[in-house]
Amino acid sequence: TSYLEAIRVVARRAPELYREIHNFALSRFEEDRASYHVTTDLKKVPDIDSVTDDHLELLFDAIDSRQLIHITYGSVLTQKNPEGELVFYNRIMDVLDEYEEDHYAGLQKHFEKHINSLGIKLL
Repeated sequence: TSYLEAIRVVARRAPELYREIHNFALSRFEEDRASYHVTTDLKKVPDIDSVTDDHLELLFDAIDSRQLIHITYGSVLTQKNPEGELVFYNRIMDVLDEYEEDHYAGLQKHFEKHINSLGIKLL
């Protein structure tokens, strides 16, 4: 959840980085899905080039797009370039450092939604 909400912040605040992550995730999906039991249908994931920057965040509300990003998190966070430098991790952390409150707000909203669905009232 924390990772998905973090990448949602990236989609909102650094769309060019999100597009790189999304395309990389597509390239890793078949291999990474081997460790998950999922029914993700990549045909239901919109072509990232057809999604405007202000609509990227909405991809996280669609199960197939969300699962694409979820399943590939390990590859995204550990991918290195030929020089051995992390490709995405530090850039993601830079966005989260700059927009820390967005991440916290997203987590709060997500947890409240699930807690409320259980019929539990928060103070």
